[in-house]
Amino acid sequence: MPLTVITGILLIATNRSYYLRASWLHAKLALVVVLIGLHWVVFSKTKSFVAGRIELQRRDCMTLHGVIALIFIGILVLVLPGRLFLK
Repeated sequence: MPLTVITGILLIATNRSYYLRASWLHAKLALVVVLIGLHWVVFSKTKSFVAGRIELQRRDCMTLHGVIALIFIGILVLVLPGRLFLK
């Protein structure tokens, strides 16, 4: 994850005038921030589960999995055809 964030920052730095005005990139970065936040939610839940402080419910795990999958799909949609539709 850190390598991906660093390369994204380097990519934006290569052509600031284009990337900082691209609305598809702003939407993608918002989804990436949400994804990083969800990573920390999963991390904290896993740590609490291993320590025996909580019990994971199947419904909660499936919900997290579904939300993460939808965010990944959203990121792909914004990157691939996003350049065509969101200028």
